[in-house]
Amino acid sequence: MDDLIINAAITGMVPTKKDTPHVPVSPEEIIADVRRCRDAGASIVHLHARDSDDLPTYRKDIYSQILNGVRKVCPDIILCVSTSGRVFKTFEQRSEVLELVDPAPEMASLTLGSMNFARNESVNSPI
Repeated sequence: MDDLIINAAITGMVPTKKDTPHVPVSPEEIIADVRRCRDAGASIVHLHARDSDDLPTYRKDIYSQILNGVRKVCPDIILCVSTSGRVFKTFEQRSEVLELVDPAPEMASLTLGSMNFARNESVNSPI
């Protein structure tokens, strides 16, 4: 059998508890979901952080909680973080998570072009 790499996108930026009670939004819920996905075969997790109001956030302190918790329960999984421009437009906001060093994310998403979504857009400036 050929090798298979599964990248599990745990939360995303759009779903809320109003959409489904099953979407993990707190660091604890995200960490538990990562463990279940790893146990099911995922080798990479694509992570988005949420603030205390369950809204997407770029804050590295929240990402740090998530990455540290995941690293404790899944030391072998590859950590991929979002640098999405869908909600946060500035480079400083989007790249803040990349400042983390213990643990540091091994990967980060990068959308090179702008995209239109049903409710909003993700704009990437050409400069």
